[in-house]
Amino acid sequence: EHRQGPGGGRNLLIKQARFPLIASFDDDSWPLTTDYFGIAARLMSEQPRAAILTGQVTLRGQSHKPESGSLTEVGCYESGACVLRREAFLQTKGYLPLRYAYGMEEADIALQIFDAGWTILKAPQLHVYHDSELQHHASPEINAAHITNTALLAFLRYPVSYWPLGLAQVGNRIRYALSVGRRRGIMAGVLGIPRAIRTYAQARQPVKKETLLRSRQLPRT
Repeated sequence: EHRQGPGGGRNLLIKQARFPLIASFDDDSWPLTTDYFGIAARLMSEQPRAAILTGQVTLRGQSHKPESGSLTEVGCYESGACVLRREAFLQTKGYLPLRYAYGMEEADIALQIFDAGWTILKAPQLHVYHDSELQHHASPEINAAHITNTALLAFLRYPVSYWPLGLAQVGNRIRYALSVGRRRGIMAGVLGIPRAIRTYAQARQPVKKETLLRSRQLPRT
């Protein structure tokens, strides 16, 4: 009855899932690895504190280079190329039902996952093809959402003493947008911050300071 965005849709699917492991893809991504699901199940069995395995992604136009190697702990993941442990996900508040969740979706869940005592592991054995060149990231709507969501994430999950860090991250996001010529949407993103904070203020549940510091010390993916 109400628009949920990609995150809200994932929340509903994960809650209704009947099995402990869930493979997550976008509508334009799929596995390249032979026995992708068998390998993922084995790795999850070997790593009982891993909440998420995030795979190796190949975009359209890139050559497919199968990789191997050991699992490494990372600070975030790709929702279109990952395997979730349902038990761990249900210990979070789930994704916010944002229409455009860029800058919020995976970063928010990752912080909650860490705060609950779980880990996120990069699994180069799990290779996923994403049939996109990511050109849509330059649209004014997504550019604006990324700026707004950067502030929203800091408000919802950072301890108050780290809000200046969130403000600096907003500034960095704006500088990045300007550096790649994405001027359209910047003002809308800044102006959208107060409304987003009002809308989702009740969802504020900051993580521990130790969690935030640990997340920042890990490679992103």
